[in-house]
Amino acid sequence: MKVIYCANNSIGSWLIRLFTWSRFSHTVYVEDDTHVIDSTLQHGGVRRRLLADIYSQYPTIAEVTIDLPDEQAALEFARAQIGKPYDQTAILGFVFHRNWAEDDSWFCSELIEAVAVAGKRLRFRDGLYRISPELSYTVI
Repeated sequence: MKVIYCANNSIGSWLIRLFTWSRFSHTVYVEDDTHVIDSTLQHGGVRRRLLADIYSQYPTIAEVTIDLPDEQAALEFARAQIGKPYDQTAILGFVFHRNWAEDDSWFCSELIEAVAVAGKRLRFRDGLYRISPELSYTVI
């Protein structure tokens, strides 16, 4: 599984990095050589898009490869999330500890964590009720 962590100089990117204490403001799952799957508020949720768009939109990028026991299950889970809405409760979740593993909606970091475990309601760390680009990056 390949994941890209990224940031740009938009106001939204700066705010996300500020409130999540992160170097990054967005994460994407690399589906194949030309496409990624991500979730954004701006586009209403989980979608499939071109990998080239990530490189053109985000000047700050870190690529990470994660060895998974079942890459196919992760891919199938990621594809099944396409069309689900953006997790707008996420902002409050950082305050009220909303469990990121709810699969009704996703923000980018939640989606990446869930894809990594193929949606199996596991967390990389016990007691982790929210996930940010920085937290997922340091866990991986």
